[in-house]
Amino acid sequence: MAYPFTLSLRYGPSPTTLTLSLPPKPWSWKNTKVGGSLTVDSGAVAVWIDRTDRMLAITARVRESEWAQFEAAIDFGVEHPGQLSISLTGPGGTFYPVYFVAPKPDEEYGPTRSETGDPSTLEFEMKVRRVDGGSWASLIFYAE
Repeated sequence: MAYPFTLSLRYGPSPTTLTLSLPPKPWSWKNTKVGGSLTVDSGAVAVWIDRTDRMLAITARVRESEWAQFEAAIDFGVEHPGQLSISLTGPGGTFYPVYFVAPKPDEEYGPTRSETGDPSTLEFEMKVRRVDGGSWASLIFYAE
């Protein structure tokens, strides 16, 4: 089954757009509440939420020939938070500025070989959240 999605990344001071030739694997959503809780002596619980991080976990599939430019985009996004934008509907789609949740600047990262049988296909796992805090729920991978 061919998926109607392509991953595009826009990055750099005079924005460069990279559109990968292979579709990403189906993505998933992850949400984290940032805040805390406190249980007082009586047993009552107080909870506060500072924000909800709505994250998107993406496994990009990258041709070996695209890796150098893809790596440059990822490096830029990790080093300049909020200045890399992604679109999951190709270069004509909506671009969302993102923060990287993973990889982070102090983490080792790199591609793995895809198990598709094509040795020139690499996979790269990343997790991002939108700068505006918006939801990813409108990005439905399987249209019914």
